[in-house]
Amino acid sequence: MRRLARILLNTVTVLSLLLCVATVVLWVRSYQVMVEFGYGRKSGSFGMGNAVGEVVVYTDKWPLDPRVVPPGFRHMRHTAFSTEQSFGPPNRRWGPVRAWTDLRYNYVGVRYWPILVASAALPTFRLIARARVRRSRLRDHGLCSSCGYDLRATPDRCPECGTIPGR
Repeated sequence: MRRLARILLNTVTVLSLLLCVATVVLWVRSYQVMVEFGYGRKSGSFGMGNAVGEVVVYTDKWPLDPRVVPPGFRHMRHTAFSTEQSFGPPNRRWGPVRAWTDLRYNYVGVRYWPILVASAALPTFRLIARARVRRSRLRDHGLCSSCGYDLRATPDRCPECGTIPGR
C-alpha cells in the first residue's frame, strides 16, 4: 500500500511539474501570440484562449444564429492585440481572477501566476522535504551533510569540504 501511495505521489508530482513548465511557456507566449480554441453549435459556443498574461474561458449568452444578434451589434472576434490590451475592460487593475461580460459573451479570466504557484507548490515541497531527509540520514549515520564524507575519525570538522557538523 505504501508503495502504491509513493507511486501515485510521484506521478502527481511529475504531472504538476509538467503543468508548471507548460504554464511558464504559455505565459511567455501570451505576450507574443494569442491562441484561441473553441467549440460552437447553433445552440451556443464556448472556448478558451490566452491573452496578455491570462487564460480566458468564454461562453455565448445566446445561440450563434445571426437572426438573434441585437440590431446594430457587429460581432468582432479577437483580432489585434497589443501588450496593453487583453480580453475585457481595458486598463483595469485586477487580482488573480476576474469575471466580466459584454454584449455577446460571458468571460472568466485567470492570470498565469496563480496557476504557476499552485502547480509549483508540490514539486517544491517535495524537493525541500527530500533534502531535509537526506541531510538527517547522513547526519544520523555519522556522515557530512554537505558531501557525505565519513566523520567518525574527525567529528569536529569535515576534512573533505570543511563543514562543521551541526548537532
